[in-house]
Amino acid sequence: MSTASAQTQPVLTVCEVLRDLGRYNGKLVTVVGRTFITFEGTFMNETCHADGTTLVQGQRWLSMIYLSSDSRQPDNANSVRWDYGSLNHKLEQVQRTTHLESSRTSPLADRWSAVYGRLEAPLRLHPPSRSGPRRRSGNGYGASGSVPAQLHIMNVYDFPD
Repeated sequence: MSTASAQTQPVLTVCEVLRDLGRYNGKLVTVVGRTFITFEGTFMNETCHADGTTLVQGQRWLSMIYLSSDSRQPDNANSVRWDYGSLNHKLEQVQRTTHLESSRTSPLADRWSAVYGRLEAPLRLHPPSRSGPRRRSGNGYGASGSVPAQLHIMNVYDFPD
């Protein structure tokens, strides 16, 4: 089995990916951020702006990425060689604005992670409409289609406590 190299792929923060979504859409990337589980699935986020949103294609979106299992992953995806220097550098960058929120004793605790996988987003995003008589879902991911991208997980590295 050959070894996939995450270090040949860009190592990015959630905010960096979302700011330049068109560039990374459909590409293999490693993303560093805070991961957490909700009743709607697993997500990765970073506080890009104080209100928890970021500008994507001229619209405000949650600064999150939906994490999706990908049964089509290549056989070598589980043997990723991580570039720990790059991962730690990006984690330090994320931790300047983002903090863990849950108790470490909970099985659903949030954690710092790096996720290697294929990024996916609609070519033209349409955010959810929350006002007026005609509420509609967006075409993103998660609740009401409010998350602008998803990452098909090929491998995950959880940073040590």
